[in-house]
Amino acid sequence: MKLTNRAIENLRPEGTRRIVWDDELPGLGVVIQPTGTKSWVFNYRNADGVQRRFTIGKTSAIAADVARKKALALRGEIVKDRDPQGELEARRKSLTVGQLLDAYLACEKFQTLTPYNQQVTRARLNNHIRSTLGSQKCRALTRETIRRTVRTITEGGTSVDVKTGLRGRKIVRGGEGAARMAIRNLSTAWNWAKQENLLSEANPCEGVDLGRDGQREGYVESSAVYRQVFDTIDAMEAEGEIRSPVAAAIKLIAFTGMRRGEAANLRWRHFRGDHIRLEAGEHKAGKRTARPKIIALVDAARAAIESQPRGEDDDLVFQPARRSSGPTDLTHSWERIRGRAGIDSKLTLHSLRHSVASHMALAGAQGPEIMLALGHAQIATTTRYIHAAQEARAAIAEKAASVAVSALGENVVPLKRRSIAR
Repeated sequence: MKLTNRAIENLRPEGTRRIVWDDELPGLGVVIQPTGTKSWVFNYRNADGVQRRFTIGKTSAIAADVARKKALALRGEIVKDRDPQGELEARRKSLTVGQLLDAYLACEKFQTLTPYNQQVTRARLNNHIRSTLGSQKCRALTRETIRRTVRTITEGGTSVDVKTGLRGRKIVRGGEGAARMAIRNLSTAWNWAKQENLLSEANPCEGVDLGRDGQREGYVESSAVYRQVFDTIDAMEAEGEIRSPVAAAIKLIAFTGMRRGEAANLRWRHFRGDHIRLEAGEHKAGKRTARPKIIALVDAARAAIESQPRGEDDDLVFQPARRSSGPTDLTHSWERIRGRAGIDSKLTLHSLRHSVASHMALAGAQGPEIMLALGHAQIATTTRYIHAAQEARAAIAEKAASVAVSALGENVVPLKRRSIAR
């Protein structure tokens, strides 16, 4: 029959599902369910000769003339070798961002990251990316979507401060740096998924301007400032403002130049008495160098470690608070220490590492020595400390000579200062 609105009203359900086809437009039909529900469908064969059935919609919502126009439009797409139903199924099966994150966080490549990098990457992806994009299909993401996400994170749209359990608290901060790192982590996950044939779409993070990382150039310039830091740590530990593991870990960073994550994730099996040994997969440069990192310990550094109760080989040296499931959080404690000590807010925990390298350079240490001590993978990272030390020594020499030079009077023509080659 010709499927008109009146004809469809007269169709009655039977004991089984059945289809009534239109006489005028091949492929157009109405499916009648035993419950009485009726739906427009369009049957066709795709370019590979596979028969498909596309559901246009329910007859109660779509009139016969509208259904006929939609069927004709579908036929036009099929003539162009399109497969409307196949494309619809592909969209339904495509990964959401949340599913992409689940797959990446469980993959072997992610497990090769150092424990600290696993911890912070998982937190960034869950707190910033999953919370904003988790339900969206990966195939629908564009550069503009990523730019909007960057703005959301930068402006604090993903920030939270909530209680967890009896004593716990979850604090998530946004900001420019958090946005930059979260999108970089998403980009890494996306590229991994493409390599594994889980995604075919271009990476929407590529080409998005994320700004530049700030140069962390601050360092502790004198023993007086170090004394301020250590006195403050001791006082806050004695008053119960910071825990003993936190105090000891920060001192260890100051004495050795270890990275924050290396100290927070230090385990008793790494401690060898006069040195610490981190295997290739346990420190940042290890993936590039494939070599372990050996950190020599002065007496004060060894004392910081030995101040903690000895545990099993795989136990963390600096135990987290009981309510925490991850390594000890050092960043927030350092901010409180720095504020109470009244020192420059530019001095981050990384500045303590930077300070070790800077004082080595000021003392005349060469690039390979600093590179070995800090575990850099490439000399370029180390070279900037040597340049900074050369500039500092030149400035000190100029100050030292200023009084004597002033005695020469105004007849002295100053030499042009040569810039140190970079």
